[in-house]
Amino acid sequence: MMSDAPETEVLLWDIEVLDTEGPRRFGALDVEMLDAETRFAVLGAAGDWPYLHIATDDDTRLITELCLVDAGAASLSPDTPARVPQEGAWLRVAAPAKVRVVGARDILSREQLAEILGGHGPPPVKTTTGNS
Repeated sequence: MMSDAPETEVLLWDIEVLDTEGPRRFGALDVEMLDAETRFAVLGAAGDWPYLHIATDDDTRLITELCLVDAGAASLSPDTPARVPQEGAWLRVAAPAKVRVVGARDILSREQLAEILGGHGPPPVKTTTGNS
């Protein structure tokens, strides 16, 4: 029986954190949660994953996707560690959160990413039109 679940893997990439003394590198398992407003990058090899989803997971289990990387278009080598975002650029967490990197065969929806990481996505945003 075939599963409809997307083929994915949670990757244990290192985390580079920018603080007042400059960048510091930590192993993925050495960082439980980043403090609010922390600027960071992730470092690791893409392997044979065509897409990399960089997400955060806060203490309420809210999963937020910060960026999607197309490994081929970004010229990431399968075996050579890369930095995302590139040298000199940083991502930032708005609230305390754990950083997660998910390798995927396809682009994941917010719901799929939340399910893979064992959390939930943000509730849908109410929208209005000029007729309502």
